[in-house]
Amino acid sequence: MAHLHPLPVVHVSHMADAEGLLDIRPPHHIRLHGVDRVRDAAAVISILTRKMAERSGWTVDDCKPLRLVVRLRDRLRAVRYDILRALVNDAGNINAHRRLRTHGDAIRRIGRDESATSELRVLAVKLGNRLKKVAAKMISRKRSAAWFTARCGSIVAHVRQVYCKHYIPLVQW
Repeated sequence: MAHLHPLPVVHVSHMADAEGLLDIRPPHHIRLHGVDRVRDAAAVISILTRKMAERSGWTVDDCKPLRLVVRLRDRLRAVRYDILRALVNDAGNINAHRRLRTHGDAIRRIGRDESATSELRVLAVKLGNRLKKVAAKMISRKRSAAWFTARCGSIVAHVRQVYCKHYIPLVQW
């Protein structure tokens, strides 16, 4: 049975729903269902923060799953725009591989957090494990720069897919 709330409820499942909150004046309770893409999570949390700052009685469901998606977004941005670019230029860059391993481990921990939904858990653990394992093979010199270069395109595509294309549910059904 759904929890009854004394305030009118606004459901947020997409970025457009979050943007629509900016036009609503009387206080409401915000029920978070999901975010369109990982890259949109920070914008959604910014909108929620603005509504809560109005101090007019707005309330929101637990934001911890959304905050995990923001952390995932931040890690993916670093991997995508800094680390992988460095590795495309120099596949043998051990410092970049160490950073990739660190970020892979952090992404995996996001998925293992108790507040992560099952979809977020699968997404983050799978990607985190992949990044961590590839980096570990390069750091230990078990694989060559040519081996990494041959896989780099699929790694870039995997990171991009998670960053740009995944709808993330924020509630367990």
